[in-house]
Amino acid sequence: MNSPLVSIIILNWNGKELIRECIDSVLKSHYSPLEIILADNGSTDGSVEFVRSQFPSVIILQNKENLGYAEGNNRGIKITQGKYVVTLNNDVVVDPDWLKKPIEYLENDPRIGSVCCRQMNYYDQSVIDSLFHYPSPELIFDREGHGEKYDPHSFASAPGYVIAPNGGSAVYRKSMFMELGGFDGNFFAYHDEADLSMRVFLFGWKCLYVPDSVVYHKEGISFKKTKGKATYYHERNRMWFIFKFFPCIFILKNFYPIFYDELRNIKNYVLLGNAPLWYFKARIHGFLGMVKYFKVRNLFVKKFLIHQNEFLLLKKQKIIKL
Repeated sequence: MNSPLVSIIILNWNGKELIRECIDSVLKSHYSPLEIILADNGSTDGSVEFVRSQFPSVIILQNKENLGYAEGNNRGIKITQGKYVVTLNNDVVVDPDWLKKPIEYLENDPRIGSVCCRQMNYYDQSVIDSLFHYPSPELIFDREGHGEKYDPHSFASAPGYVIAPNGGSAVYRKSMFMELGGFDGNFFAYHDEADLSMRVFLFGWKCLYVPDSVVYHKEGISFKKTKGKATYYHERNRMWFIFKFFPCIFILKNFYPIFYDELRNIKNYVLLGNAPLWYFKARIHGFLGMVKYFKVRNLFVKKFLIHQNEFLLLKKQKIIKL
């Protein structure tokens, strides 16, 4: 039987210094057939010209402006031909065998809508960048194992169902992605993959963590260039994410972790002066922006109540073994 086509969307914004190693690693993948699409968000550093000259097999989608992670990936996925799509950050380098197991699982189980790769630190490959994401007490998704040494005998050394994949290297069933409407373009960046993962979960799909699928992440190089904006999107979208999906009673039950997290943010961004204006702007726009989510919130809250026990199990155990 022929293997299904997998489309790799590499999102890029002024990442010329990163893109060669990323594309080189994908081209060395043992899996075939592959389609590679560079979704460029209005780069001005010669990234597009470099890829066009050095990698003629790569399909280039040029957006006229920086559309962010969410809409940049959405537009890239719209032109893909593959049965499965991968959202790959330009600061990720992949292992040659990274796609073999994910595609096997997806082909063998139609309930699986997304697959999470094991994301390691590029600079120290024994250290975890993120195994998978899990629901935190603050009702956002945290990275499991971040900064820790990887233990091949730990609970996370075997496949299992999780709440969300790592956004920089997630594998999606394209039909599901399109059915759910893709990423929420309003988010621009941060919590957008968590937002999609909640919809994947609430509509009955599974996300599978596959530890044999290994990639290496240089972590947030693009947004380190615009630290204030990163703070803004992270804090604004955190409010939208919680508001969109969780019933008021559930938010109240988790009030203290959310409250203490907010105190930490005030200390970091305001009292220590790291990004006070961006923080206040995020809070104002976060509250004002909730209006557009009133209608969908009703639907998502009803679905959350149906799946609440499974969510709580994932919140407690982080992973449900196969």
